[in-house]
Amino acid sequence: MPTDGVNSGSAARWPLAANRVASILRTVRTTRVPFTIAIMATYMLSSVPQVREVYRAMAEDFLVHLPQLLFALPLLLITSMAFSLSARELLRAGHVRDGNRWLRKLLPIICSILPSLGLAVGMFAAARETFIGSPPPETLAKLPELATLIESLRKAANVLYVEAAICAIVTVWLLLPGRGLRLSRVYRRLAGRLTSIRGLAIFSGVCLIYFSVFSVSGAQLIGPLGIFLLSLIGITSVGAWLTKVGDRIGVPLLSVIVLAALVLSYFDLTDNHEVLLSPSDHPRLARSVKEFENWYEAREDRKWYEDQKVPYPVFIVAASGGGLYAAQHVARVLSRIQDRCPNFAQHVFVISGVSGGSLGGAVFSSMAKTMAPNGPHADCSLATQQQGQFESTADRFMGHDFLSPVLAAALFPDAVQRFLPAWTSRFDRARAFERSISNAWINVPSKSVDDVWSKPFLDHWDPKKSAPALVLNLTNVEHGNRVAVTPFTIIDWGEVGNIVPLSNLAEFHTLARVRTGDSSSDQLRDISLAAAVSLSARFPWIMPAGRFRFQDGSARMVDGGYVENSGSETAFDLIYSLSRFYNQDDRLRQGKPPVRFLGIAVTNLQILQHPGGFGLGEALSPIRTMLSARDTRAVVALGNLSRFAELCYTYPECGKRVDMVSFMLNLYDYDLPLGWLLAPSTRDIVRLHSGVIRRAGTYLGGSNIDERTKFGRLGAYVSDNDGSACKVAALLDAKDRNCD
Repeated sequence: MPTDGVNSGSAARWPLAANRVASILRTVRTTRVPFTIAIMATYMLSSVPQVREVYRAMAEDFLVHLPQLLFALPLLLITSMAFSLSARELLRAGHVRDGNRWLRKLLPIICSILPSLGLAVGMFAAARETFIGSPPPETLAKLPELATLIESLRKAANVLYVEAAICAIVTVWLLLPGRGLRLSRVYRRLAGRLTSIRGLAIFSGVCLIYFSVFSVSGAQLIGPLGIFLLSLIGITSVGAWLTKVGDRIGVPLLSVIVLAALVLSYFDLTDNHEVLLSPSDHPRLARSVKEFENWYEAREDRKWYEDQKVPYPVFIVAASGGGLYAAQHVARVLSRIQDRCPNFAQHVFVISGVSGGSLGGAVFSSMAKTMAPNGPHADCSLATQQQGQFESTADRFMGHDFLSPVLAAALFPDAVQRFLPAWTSRFDRARAFERSISNAWINVPSKSVDDVWSKPFLDHWDPKKSAPALVLNLTNVEHGNRVAVTPFTIIDWGEVGNIVPLSNLAEFHTLARVRTGDSSSDQLRDISLAAAVSLSARFPWIMPAGRFRFQDGSARMVDGGYVENSGSETAFDLIYSLSRFYNQDDRLRQGKPPVRFLGIAVTNLQILQHPGGFGLGEALSPIRTMLSARDTRAVVALGNLSRFAELCYTYPECGKRVDMVSFMLNLYDYDLPLGWLLAPSTRDIVRLHSGVIRRAGTYLGGSNIDERTKFGRLGAYVSDNDGSACKVAALLDAKDRNCD
């Protein structure tokens, strides 16, 4: 009998426990919208590297970003209020009254404190990441800019710790009874419905209109942190209001709207990312060989090299992808050489760019177009240590905030477009990025404020001028092949129908032309320079795939890094197609003096690799493999270019007239974030890796990039880049220099 009593008591408790659990789950489910969004926001605010980069940028340029910080603090409180209010109204509307009073009080509090808690944790983590170690005194003596970087990071860390403490205080203040949102008059205001989630939803609609009208200047005024907080207010209030109305009428309104958006997307009705093609009066694209001849004949310093009896140096640049840090690296490397060697730009025939490398290459080409003449020979000047005009102009351009316009468009008008049939591409977030590039160029003081970015791509390059030609690499979504936006045809064999040549390269303007039956009368269609750069940098889901209406049907283009992220494969195709100009056989050159090609790879290719993670291996291994294979493709492409240079040095046919140098970023020790906003310290790290000609041959604490110590590896990277810059200058001056 006692045993039966125990069993019956246990059996009686099981239904009670099950009912209690069901009651808790029902209460949590009622607040599912604010609770889920609060958890996701906390993760993003605390753990995403690009967000921590925003924190560092705001801390290091504190006075510049002070208005954004002052605006973000009340926004943080409004965000907390939106989460708390949404949870309270949903609980009240759901008539949740069953025995979970403590949970009904706790859930709104948890939702309200999570954003400030995420900010506190994220800023604390960003402060910890500013410590890059203590270099040996001999390294600091030879790299004084490293000491400046460490000091600026120390000051930024102090600011971040203070900001993290403020966010932690706000979190505690929101938790305390009788304080924050639990202050009696605030609580009465919320409970009395004088403030409602419908009112917050209307406020979000006002923000939507604001960011739709002022897509660049308005977004940059508020900054990425404020934009994100405003989006949290909007998503939470609208989602909670739809849930509340849906529960009242017995229809899962939010789920219906999301399902409708998925259906519209499935039938491709919400795609507002069409890139418009404009008719071009540009003549039919000439072959690269012909355009190179025109370019070579127009060089004003060609006679000087003939008198010196040395081949004319020609540079082909391969600019790797990597967001804004890659753009900064490419622009700074090329600009620094140009400031020391005023003829450098007119020796650069092509810049083959991918993603951020396309932006950096386009910035340098645009500066050369307006600031560098195609003039007679002038020796490199290595005495000055001051930052020159090109480098300072590039630095000011890269210091702009390209993230806020993209973020504002993505979270407001472009997000709303996911729920409506597309009728215009005005609110495309890629358009906002293009406008931010044009605005940044206009706002950077230079010899010309001409907006070259809004003009047609084919009008950018003139073979008689000094600006390098741009070859911007894309990826065709449907077929996975390379597509090059180029001012001439690289592959001479052409295409048959829609069959891509064996090199796996298609030319954009060939795909975009309107065929009339006679190829000589085909109508070319063009895009702007900003659109071409944007297409090369569209790595979904940050930037959308660009859609085109070609004569043969629609096609989508994305970031060229999907196929090959270094730009060297296209550079190799071009060098190979121009082989007659460096061949020993005079008949192939038609009596013209030989030229010497130097491939310049500006890359962040990583020789050293950190151990990879294997969590969720069953699900994530395919994705990790695809990403790793993409990186390996860049390694193979660079290796092919390097081996071709080695073979050309061995075989007499080439006459030792193809060589290669590289400028590499050390991402093994400095994990730079992939994004469109850089902190000043990140730009300083890139500056360290940009090459100094006069320092070449100096031992900087390391000889190989696989040194045991962090600063030994840094010294090796910096020394190698200095040597590469020195070799470029030696070719331009036709002098022998000790660059190693």
